[in-house]
Amino acid sequence: MDRTDIVYNLAEILNCDARKYEPLNKHTTFKIGGVADTYVKVTSLSKLSAIIRECRESDIDYMIIGNGSNILASDDGYRGVVIRLDGDFRKISLVDDDTIYCGAGASLAALCKFALNSGLGGLEFAWGIPGTVGGAIFMNAGAYGGEMKDVVYSVNHLTPEGESGRIEKDGLDFGYRTSVYRGNKAIITGVTIKLKKDDPENIRAKMDDFLGISSSAVLKDTRTATLRLAKSTRALL
Repeated sequence: MDRTDIVYNLAEILNCDARKYEPLNKHTTFKIGGVADTYVKVTSLSKLSAIIRECRESDIDYMIIGNGSNILASDDGYRGVVIRLDGDFRKISLVDDDTIYCGAGASLAALCKFALNSGLGGLEFAWGIPGTVGGAIFMNAGAYGGEMKDVVYSVNHLTPEGESGRIEKDGLDFGYRTSVYRGNKAIITGVTIKLKKDDPENIRAKMDDFLGISSSAVLKDTRTATLRLAKSTRALL
């Protein structure tokens, strides 16, 4: 038993997918990381709020993860609760002709596809960027001259006290790979974005073009790194 058992028990009462001593290497792109004391997959805002409140009241550390694409988990694991946003947090919907609401747990790729199928342009730069929408907002992800700050209208969140809140675009303090969420400790739960109507064929062409550039850059960087490794180790590749 450990201190996180109280959160584990609550998660089971809430019908969450809760696991004890879950290997983090199952949830990271690099397949590394030791065990987390408790792992919980939450599917709604009310369940997330309950889990966060319990962690706070019991003085238990917690960490939110998305797709695990930007996580270098320690082999020592995590002494606390790892929370994965799922269910409602992965839903994407059309608010009006040029507005989309997306849960923080949805992948950026899924959001790009939804925008494409809705005939909405402006998010093409994000095609090929790994991770979730929440993570992209947190760090103001961007590429090819575009950033999340260019399309975000507002962001919904949960405070460390478990209260719901929202910040409009002007208050998000977007900068190079940063946002207000790097310092306020709130959990991003969803985002509203504004795009522009466009021909899906034009959108697809831009996405394919950007992805081609990205793939070429990755191959070039990989070849350069491999040659440097071979030179430094005198290996024959």
